[in-house]
Formats: sequence, structure tokens, C-alpha cells
Amino acid sequence: MNTLAALKTIGQMLSPVQAELPDLDLDWEMIVAVSSRHLVTPAIYPALVRKRAFESLEGEVKQYLSYIHELNTERNAALIRQGVELARALNGIGVVPVMLKGMAYLFENLHGNLGARVVGDIDLFVPGDHCDEAVTCLESEGYTFLWKENHDSKGHHHLIPMSREGSPAVVELHTKPIKKDFSALLPVEDFLREIRTISYQGAKVGVPSLTHQVVICIEHEGLANRDDDFLRVALRGLHDLSILMTHTEVDWRQVKRRFRTAGLDGTLTRYLALVQGFFLTSPDGVSVHGHLPLFVWAALRFPRYRKSFVWLFLGLRVLTDKRIREAALSYGLKLYRNEETLASLKRQMANRE
Repeated sequence: MNTLAALKTIGQMLSPVQAELPDLDLDWEMIVAVSSRHLVTPAIYPALVRKRAFESLEGEVKQYLSYIHELNTERNAALIRQGVELARALNGIGVVPVMLKGMAYLFENLHGNLGARVVGDIDLFVPGDHCDEAVTCLESEGYTFLWKENHDSKGHHHLIPMSREGSPAVVELHTKPIKKDFSALLPVEDFLREIRTISYQGAKVGVPSLTHQVVICIEHEGLANRDDDFLRVALRGLHDLSILMTHTEVDWRQVKRRFRTAGLDGTLTRYLALVQGFFLTSPDGVSVHGHLPLFVWAALRFPRYRKSFVWLFLGLRVLTDKRIREAALSYGLKLYRNEETLASLKRQMANRE
């Protein structure tokens, strides 16, 4: 099994709309290596349980997947406790922090399972005019900047991360929901208009609208996390978006309008094609068809992938859904192998026991 085959198989396992599963007699060493690289290993366990396939796995694979999911569940529970504590402190100075990205998903249980989503840090949005107060508040709670020289909050979308000894995650205070380079996608004033305030364990917490969560997800994964050569595939972000696509509350007309106005409709097209390719989900009323100038430019810019671009263009225009899937998955992806193998993880488990 190569990396692309592993990605396709993982996508089929995690798809929120695809009931059919591949033959689970797989190269699980490769599956674990690739899913670990893409930070989706904890999501495999609940997905297979939901699709009533988990019990068919071999004992060691079952033990490993359930163990990783258990560990991530414990971590996410700790992140929520930390997030609630931060919100209560900020509420005390009249600020309702808005959870972004992974933390928003946890507070809304977007994935339907506490341990499914890997979350690295705590992203909190606070209005710019409350930024200094928020920093002082967090410092009074024992948080310090990871390094001394701070970002200029007027020129960057978040401050330098803050940490506290004993807390599970660092905290990033955002004054803008997305990077400055792409601020036309989601101006702060538009973002604030659709914030929903929820009460969570005695704290007031804001969460973005699902429509804005779609915009933030695509901006973060499809634009902010690019490398210099080509779009870096991150299955975790694609998985997030595939789940957001299942929610009817998302205003896809607004999403299309925002990317078109910002001159980034090509990015939206490409990213949705990748989601459809891996997870078989696509938003109602939104075409993932590429436009010819984009693919001509891409074929010239990336000659190594010319054949793949041609197949993707043809597939999205005229071929069947199956061929669209295969073409999208061949979309000149720059993939990475993970050296960590199932064997080494087994050793870690043995040491734990």
C-alpha cells in the first residue's frame, strides 16, 4: 500500500456520508503511519464503531486505535476545562472570547465524539480594543508569552502564544479571525455579526457561525498552510470541512461570494474538489467544477502533474462520480510519509503496560 492508497482508505473510513467501507484486511502499519502524519488517527476508532466495523479488526489493531482515541479524549477534556477557565477569567473583565478552529469544534461537538479531533492549541478571538486587557487578564492567571518580543497586533492576526506551567495547551489570542493577507475573505465586522454566544459550564463563550467556520477552515488549511511549491494536503482539515458540509445551516452562497470577492474562487474550487475526492461530500448548490484558465495555468506551472491536472479537469466536467473521485485524488498532491510505524507504537504500548 502506498501513501495515496492509504489516504484514500482513511478517507473512506472517516467519510460522514459513505457507509461502504473498504476491506479492513489492510496494511495497518501504513494506515497508522499516514493517519498519524495527518493527525486523524483518533478519528478512526469512533468512525469504525459508528459503521459497525470495529469488531472485525484484529486484536492488536483494535487495542491500538481504542488506546489512541482514549488518550485524545482525555486530552480534549482537559482542553475544554482549560478553555472554560480562560473564558470565566475573561468574562470577569467583560470579554466573551470566541473559540476558533479546533476549540470551536470541541465546544460544539462538531465531530460527534470528544476524542475524534486532534487539537494542538487554544485559539481565542478577542476584539482588538480588548486585547491589552485580555493579555493582562491571562498574565494574572499565570500565563506568559513564549518569547519576549510580541507581534504588532495591528499587523498580525494573533499574538505570540502564551503558556502556563501545568496547562495542557498554549493559548493564542487572535484579534482577527484569519490571516491579514486574506482578511478580505472575512472582515472582523462581518465575523462579529454572526457570533453565537453559548453558556458552557458557567462560562460565556462565543463560537463562529457554521458558515464562517467553513471560511476559516478553508483559509487556514488551503491558504495559510501552503508551502512554496504546492498545496500541502492536510487530511485533518479536509475531514473537518467534510463534516461541516453535512450541516444545512451553512450558507454556501455566502461562502462562494466571499471567495469570489476576494479573488480566491479558484482556491475554493480546488479545496472542495479535494474534500469530495477523499470524503465523497460536496455542498448542495456549489459546483466543484474547475475553470479552464486555472487548470491551464496549473498544468504549465507544475509540469510534473500535467497529466493529473488534465484528468481532474476532464473528470470534474464530464466523467462519473467515481472518476471524479479518482481524478481529484490524483490532483498533483504533494504527499509525505511518516517514519513512525505501528511496530514502534506497539513498543510504546508495551512499555506503558
